[in-house]
Amino acid sequence: MDPVASIFQHWDERGRHRVSEQWYSDMETRGFNNVKMPIKFTESSVQWLAQEIVKDPRFVKATVKVMYTGLTGRKPINSQLLNSNENADLREAYVSQRNMLNSLEQQFIAEGYNLKKLAKNIILSAYWRADSLENGVSDTTNTIGSSRLLTPEMLDRKIQAILGFTWKRRSYDSQSRLAGNRNNGYRQLYGGIDSDLVNKRITQVNGMMTAVQKRMVTELSCKAVTLDFFKVRQARQLFPQVSINTSPVDDDGFQVPSAINAIKQNIKHLHWVMHGDSLEIDDVELQHTYDLFNQLKSAGHQLLNSNFNKYRYLPSSCRLYYHPETGERLSNTDEIVLDEDYSVRAWMGVLAYLMSDFKFVYE
Repeated sequence: MDPVASIFQHWDERGRHRVSEQWYSDMETRGFNNVKMPIKFTESSVQWLAQEIVKDPRFVKATVKVMYTGLTGRKPINSQLLNSNENADLREAYVSQRNMLNSLEQQFIAEGYNLKKLAKNIILSAYWRADSLENGVSDTTNTIGSSRLLTPEMLDRKIQAILGFTWKRRSYDSQSRLAGNRNNGYRQLYGGIDSDLVNKRITQVNGMMTAVQKRMVTELSCKAVTLDFFKVRQARQLFPQVSINTSPVDDDGFQVPSAINAIKQNIKHLHWVMHGDSLEIDDVELQHTYDLFNQLKSAGHQLLNSNFNKYRYLPSSCRLYYHPETGERLSNTDEIVLDEDYSVRAWMGVLAYLMSDFKFVYE
């Protein structure tokens, strides 16, 4: 049997070296790569194996490949695809990428197998940093830049970092819908794995995953707006530039320039927080988001005019009755239940729009 398997003689499942009288009689002598392990390493055989693996040139190549794939979301071009001479672009892309990987491998060795430095070198390369191509240049081989669907666990951490809370069915649940193991979670429905029966991730969005995304942004945007507006302005992650009732027009329908500027500044902040885009105040994309905000408010005002008492309240799941940290019941003046100007729901729509974007669920 495999000499590498023999390396683990007398090692138990907890990584302890426990000498046992019994061992498999048909096992080969301990070793690796046709090198037999010296007897002096009997009690440190696994450590000896690790040192021998590191000496193998394949270790450096495999490590760089794994790190490159993990950071860029793309596997290096497979040389077996180059058998045909029909695709000259792919062959040229392979040579260019191979030169870059060779350089990374050499740096990895020279820097003492430091994974942190390897990660830094990959991030500084054009294969990770590229955002777009010059006019007239086409990346037909799809090898430039970093773009991949975030795994459920990664998306869960991103939501926590941006919104300050994870997506849960109930606030007191211990596990999130995306990263938890419970049957009512969405981890596997969103392409995740259980490391048991399902061990291959889905990297292309399907219909079920799209449905999960829609439910996710609907529920999260609902809660995120009221939770953030409850905080003092200096502590807000999402709405530091506006108040809960900031409106682009006054009660008489006249525009309020200072309010319009504050709303646009906050939209600019949201684009940075959600997508990492640093937009100018007159950017077309920012204007699209501002127009959406106004359209939602306009539609809301029509509902309020048709039946004010019915539509003045936020949906029940979006209301804030209890202190988000202490759990104490809020007073009538502190709770967020009403939305008589439709500003809160307009901001919910803006958040849902931004969280539904490619730039939020991909990275």
